Amino acid sequence: MAIEYPCKSPDINLGEGQENISFPMFLQRRFGPQSADLLSSPPKTAQTPQWAKDWPGKDTASKSSLREQRILDTTMHDIFLYIGNYLADGQPKRDPWLKALDQLMPAHPFRDELRHSDEEPDKYSSYLWGSFMAAFTDLDPQTIRQATEYPVSPAAANARNLIEKTIRHDLRSPEYRDIRYPRGRSGNNVHTIGYLLPSNAANTIQVLSDYAIKVINKKCIEEIMAQPNGPGKLRMLACFVGCASSPSLWHHPIVVRKCLMPLAETLKASLSLKHPQDAPSLIRENLIEVWDSNPRKGII
Repeated sequence: MAIEYPCKSPDINLGEGQENISFPMFLQRRFGPQSADLLSSPPKTAQTPQWAKDWPGKDTASKSSLREQRILDTTMHDIFLYIGNYLADGQPKRDPWLKALDQLMPAHPFRDELRHSDEEPDKYSSYLWGSFMAAFTDLDPQTIRQATEYPVSPAAANARNLIEKTIRHDLRSPEYRDIRYPRGRSGNNVHTIGYLLPSNAANTIQVLSDYAIKVINKKCIEEIMAQPNGPGKLRMLACFVGCASSPSLWHHPIVVRKCLMPLAETLKASLSLKHPQDAPSLIRENLIEVWDSNPRKGII
């Protein structure tokens, strides 16, 4: 799958022998319609859209669960549309953004470098990059500046140590390493990302820390940091990548909290969920508060 840039509304190439579709149509297939009734059933068509394939399914047996997932999908639909159109306008100043996205979301991240106790990573390991981006958003802007502006200075060395310390601290905590259901109340509903199990965590965290330091010294990142509110723009890119790389935000509360919420707050004027509540309010009340109300025995 590829997105064609720039200078026009992006089109999606679904692969050899398949149709090209407009970016808005692709988003509707993936996330469902914008600003529709959050509990409305999917349309009856010959081909079930991706967003409705498990409808209602075992994970969406209740209206609460269904509503929560539709809030997330509708918000992601809007965010993808906004950022896709923003990056496709052809202005030269967007070029560092596109290059930075390539750095923050490599096509095949570290398949050979990361260790896993099993021969093949378990299905929860696909959540690793989202958790890594959530940790990336915790990096202090001044620390990033020090690491990029004077790469061979003692201050830069200290900044790199702080970056590694932040990522290590985050990825060792249950909030970042665990996948869970919003109302999960037992160990059966909490799963640790395979790459962050005790036997694998040290290697994984070292690889990701090294990559974070490598990325922030890329020219495209330096160019973004030099723009007005550069640190804020870099954080928003990391938030976007965190959301885009998570297989299911509904099971990934740290990405909802650290990535989706900041994006929704920043872009809420452009999001379709407005009345009677905007997207950040709906996410906070229907998801964040649900996760926070769980027993705190290993659960957020």
